[in-house]
Amino acid sequence: LSNQTENKTYKNTIKNVSGEVQRGETLADAMSHYPKIFPEIMIHMIAAGEASGSMDTTLDRLAGHFEKDAHLRGMIMKSMIYPIILILVIIVVVAIMMIKIVPTFTSSFDELGGGELPGITKFVMSVSDFFVDYWYIMLLIIAGIAVAFTAFKKTDTGAMIVGRIALKLPLVGTLSVKTASARLARTLSTLMASGIQMVDAVAIVRKIMTNEVVKRALKKAEEDVTHGLPLSKPLTESGVFPPVVCHMIEIGEQTGNIEDMLDKIADYYDDEVEMATEALMSALEPMIIIIMAVVVVPIILAIMLPIYSMYDSIG
Repeated sequence: LSNQTENKTYKNTIKNVSGEVQRGETLADAMSHYPKIFPEIMIHMIAAGEASGSMDTTLDRLAGHFEKDAHLRGMIMKSMIYPIILILVIIVVVAIMMIKIVPTFTSSFDELGGGELPGITKFVMSVSDFFVDYWYIMLLIIAGIAVAFTAFKKTDTGAMIVGRIALKLPLVGTLSVKTASARLARTLSTLMASGIQMVDAVAIVRKIMTNEVVKRALKKAEEDVTHGLPLSKPLTESGVFPPVVCHMIEIGEQTGNIEDMLDKIADYYDDEVEMATEALMSALEPMIIIIMAVVVVPIILAIMLPIYSMYDSIG
């Protein structure tokens, strides 16, 4: 693997792991020295596979898990590329118009002495003057907002507020819930099928979640499972996950076939995430175009209306 790997950091890490295994450490222990390279789920599952003598099955499950998780992430990222490009285009177009085109038009109009300007033209000119004279203040404001939001998000209260908003927003909230459900089911199934206990599996799943509300719900579930309660009960009480997830986990607990039931949940929600992503894209594209029109059209009107007024005066 080291010879086949192009990434130098990963290449050196594999060499180090190989050397540690040759010196007598288990593969899981050797990999645990590099937590930034190897995820916790991978280390725990390899440790379970080494203990049970089923490393081939464990690695096969791991490969399938990471492939599906990467597909899920890639699909979401791919869907966001077009909206991000459109937003950047809007910002660039507005900046060019306000910093270059409007000031040029203003100076030309002053030289011609076109008389009283329309209200919308005066407003756009004022905004343009602010952009030209105080652009650095705009940058400082944007940077300050970004820093303040990042700092707020790192606090417990901020993380919870941002997490709740992410789960409640139209379209985005639906996608967040379905993504969390798919990741919960897929990871739990993979871990438990490798022989890892339910409590430890829930703890690992909690660490890979990004939404603080989901993390808190799984933390409570971990504590309740430790005290002997079935997993479905705290998940239902949390109100975070859809009822179908909680009901199917409950059926799996009652029948003793929870891994297969979790696989079914994961497959179902993988498809749901794909449909939710497509729905989000279908809604975002026209919304961004409308926003672009709302921003750009007033600037164009502010430039064209005085020109038409001048033509009328000449006529």
